[in-house]
Amino acid sequence: MSWVFDKSTAKYSDRLILLAIANHCDRYGRNSWPKQTTIAAEARVSVREVIRAIEGLKASGELLVEEGAGEVGKHRYSLPLMIAADGDKMARDKSACDELARDNNVDSRDKSSSSTCQIPQRNKEEPSLNHPNHPTHSLGMRLPGDFVVTEEIRLWALSRGLPNPDEEYEGFVDYWTAATGANARKRDWNAAFRTWLRNAKKFNREKYGKSRSQQQLDTLKSDREKLHALLANS
Repeated sequence: MSWVFDKSTAKYSDRLILLAIANHCDRYGRNSWPKQTTIAAEARVSVREVIRAIEGLKASGELLVEEGAGEVGKHRYSLPLMIAADGDKMARDKSACDELARDNNVDSRDKSSSSTCQIPQRNKEEPSLNHPNHPTHSLGMRLPGDFVVTEEIRLWALSRGLPNPDEEYEGFVDYWTAATGANARKRDWNAAFRTWLRNAKKFNREKYGKSRSQQQLDTLKSDREKLHALLANS
């Protein structure tokens, strides 16, 4: 991240987004594959803004995007200008590792060797210096403690006339935190939250199932009935 602070010419939201991506890189500015929703949450911008900024950063040469090259088919991001600037450092680290391996009579290319010298390898799922990792498990996982409502979910719910995700968030978290058994483990908690919002509309159709104009008409009708009752009793 320090390279972005010191050397990048990106400004405003582009700079925040580049910092978020760099936060997931290894020490040489490589192997970053956070989701766009993760980048948006860390940079405090919308997913649409992330997509726009990535295109601009690619055009400026400050960001390299390899589609589908990251974990589970995600895009892999690198900072080519940082990689070029740190080329000598990478070579020195590799040379030192090879020398240590020779001293210990092991092959530095052998991943199963017991040598303590390690050139940084690919990071874990969405690696970060400041945020906990949540690796994907084939059998699912409990609701992570840092699960948040993303801008992408808000836009998705708004476009489908679903309940406000921020109003449903507390109930969703409380329910699944208290839940037990295999069903309390999910492979995709964002998908589980989308299902929760669909069900919230289904089970609260009186509140969410009508259009705004219909709700206004119902309110007006109710007010008229109350006025007529009041006049009849006066």
